Amino acid sequence: MENIRLMFDGGGTTNDAARTPPELGTGYPEPRGTMPAYGIFARHVKNLELANVTVGFETDDYRPAASFVDIQGLEIDNFKPQVAAGMSAAVFADNVSGIVIRNSPALQK
Repeated sequence: MENIRLMFDGGGTTNDAARTPPELGTGYPEPRGTMPAYGIFARHVKNLELANVTVGFETDDYRPAASFVDIQGLEIDNFKPQVAAGMSAAVFADNVSGIVIRNSPALQK
C-alpha cells in the first residue's frame, strides 16, 4: 500500500482496542464489526509494505492507528498516524517478524 490517506469517524474505545476479530476461515477477509485498530488491521500476511500512509480521525479514537498480527516481513516507511493522547500509534503482536521501520517517528521507541 503506497501513497494513501485514510480518515475515519473515530470514537473507538480502549475496550474496542482489546478485541480479537474472529477468523473467517475461507470467507472473504472483509472486516466485520469493530476492529482493534482504527486505521489498519493486518493479520496473516507475508511481505506487507506500507509507504507514505497517513491515517487520522474526526473524533478521538482510543485504539491504535495500526495493529499487526501474524505478519512475516513488514516494511513501513513514512507512516503518519494521528494518535489520541496516551495511546500507542501501533501494536505489533509477538508473531510479527522481519520488521523494518523508516521515517516514521510515531513508531520509533
